[in-house]
Amino acid sequence: MESDYKAKLEVFEGPLDLLLYLIKKEEVDVFDIPIEDQRKLFETNYWGVVTGSSAALQHLKGKGTGGAIINVGSVVSDRAFPLQGVYSASKAAVKAYTDALRMELEHQKTPVAVTLIQPAAIGTPFAQRA
Repeated sequence: MESDYKAKLEVFEGPLDLLLYLIKKEEVDVFDIPIEDQRKLFETNYWGVVTGSSAALQHLKGKGTGGAIINVGSVVSDRAFPLQGVYSASKAAVKAYTDALRMELEHQKTPVAVTLIQPAAIGTPFAQRA
């Protein structure tokens, strides 16, 4: 996954000032999700954010003018809901990572803003088209 981000940034010719990372969710009883599927969800929701943020940060630091990383979490990272336990856990990990990244960059005085957006349910046709 990390090499995919690096490859995309290498062929990207314009300036990168912003990274916005959005992940989908599904509602499933936590007891019905095999461990391997839970790992896949974390691979996408958490590790995808980490590798994407890391690749963008390297690019933003390299250009010297800073920029912004915006990770999209969820309101369920603060309060889990039934049928969204594993998703909630992955989004709590995204929240903790984003908070730590922001504090570390502020401490280093790196001119990259790091923000977490935590939307509630968004009306999309995901359930009908998944």
